[in-house]
Amino acid sequence: MKRIYTFEDCVPGKMYKITNYAGQKISSGKLSSNQVNISGLQSGTYFITITDETGSKQTLEFIKN
Repeated sequence: MKRIYTFEDCVPGKMYKITNYAGQKISSGKLSSNQVNISGLQSGTYFITITDETGSKQTLEFIKN
């Protein structure tokens, strides 16, 4: 079971928000690396939204088994 997920497109220093398929915020914070601890998430489909310093957003989908 994965506890740490590595997002290749994530850059340290940017803000992130993880939401579930229903759009509920699960966690958020500032990236200190390109890895996010997902050990507390239940199995399912999630989205991580990365926001840079200009407010530009990128959303990636991932599945936790």
